[in-house]
Amino acid sequence: MRRVDDRPLERFVASLRDDQRLLAHSARMLAPVVAYDDERRGDLLDVLSALVAHPGNRSAAAAASHLSRSVFYQRLAVIGEMLEVDLDDGETLAALHLALLARRSAVPVT
Repeated sequence: MRRVDDRPLERFVASLRDDQRLLAHSARMLAPVVAYDDERRGDLLDVLSALVAHPGNRSAAAAASHLSRSVFYQRLAVIGEMLEVDLDDGETLAALHLALLARRSAVPVT
């Protein structure tokens, strides 16, 4: 298990866990994906999490998602279209990573 202290972005998000602006950013960025997953019992949030966990290595991200590369790429295309973003853009990936970390820190684990 990784320690938050070893992960600067996770440490930053943890320090702002109760900041409503961060939570609003997360909700705004991820709303279409969350709605899609909720309505269809989908895995798009997991796919997006794998993408940001393995930047620059989509094969590793696909493997982490337990999906074939072709299915993984199809899911990425759906996410990109849904969010109207370029998933090859570093700033976009950073913003999505931040949103995912904020969501994870705000959602109680059951």
